[in-house]
Amino acid sequence: MFKYSFSIKNPRATLDYKPENIGLDYTGRVLWVYGDVLNLTDNEDELAGLLSHAIAMSENSYKGLFRGFFSHAAYSFNPRPKENKADLKAVDYMVNAGYNPLALITIYSKTLAQTRYEWCHYYPLATKRMVNIYEHIYKNYPQYLRNNAYANNIYYQNFLHNTTKEMKKLDRV
Repeated sequence: MFKYSFSIKNPRATLDYKPENIGLDYTGRVLWVYGDVLNLTDNEDELAGLLSHAIAMSENSYKGLFRGFFSHAAYSFNPRPKENKADLKAVDYMVNAGYNPLALITIYSKTLAQTRYEWCHYYPLATKRMVNIYEHIYKNYPQYLRNNAYANNIYYQNFLHNTTKEMKKLDRV
């Protein structure tokens, strides 16, 4: 069993503000959400996406020596695979809880910074993360794509427009 508490932080009131939209205090076992990101969520599905990702990351933090007390150090060396794994697990959590997993793409489109190159960035590219999420939904939960509640959402449309080449590869599979 995993035990965490949730906290909302006002980024203007803290000195430890980071550009992430949601985070995890590994040693204190606190999941925190910056208040500003809550203003960007349009519905419960998007908030569920953010929280599902944080919960997936926290689940992984319990693994290892001393119930994961040093897991942040391991994460710091190579965060990309852990972030990608947590994204896919977040989709599964969202579906199991009754939320639309496409909302994870829209909230990431709003909140994640897109860099030009991955090799010089700490986290995986935002578009790669969203394509991985889309592919996971495409393979495991196609009903959300058939009855797409986000078809007219500008953030979802922007994602589709910017990933046309990747979407064509999925059609050939």
